Amino acid sequence: MSVPPFEPVEIRRRFPVAPHVLFDAWITSPVMRRWLFASDSGELVSIDVDPRVGGAFSIVERREEGEEGEVEVDHFGTYIEVDRPGRLAFTLEVPWHFPGITQVGVDIRPVPEGSEMFFRQTGVDPATTRDAWHRMFDQLDEAISASSA
Repeated sequence: MSVPPFEPVEIRRRFPVAPHVLFDAWITSPVMRRWLFASDSGELVSIDVDPRVGGAFSIVERREEGEEGEVEVDHFGTYIEVDRPGRLAFTLEVPWHFPGITQVGVDIRPVPEGSEMFFRQTGVDPATTRDAWHRMFDQLDEAISASSA
């Protein structure tokens, strides 16, 4: 008996910055540190990023996990497409949160008031990641608005 595939997580959102600024927030360590996989309960201890096709990234967060104590959670993957400023795609693995390898695609297009981003993640239960992505995109909005002000 096979398990049906998960529905993708799809989020469309607008940001008040140019497409290249939004794109760069996905691949530039100082900006990534302010939003990508950052949580109130943890601290990002390392970000390694090689934003080219075939390049890898690793974002390690240290946090308290109840009885487990302090843990380090690695969010890592490989870039599949890097086409600045319109398209970014990568694999994503976070064994602490979900099994297997997911795939993320980010499409960015200019709109009169800045940029529109279409985010899509496949290969994981939306109940596991959807709320976290919405929270991170709120942080992304703050990070890029502050850095472009």
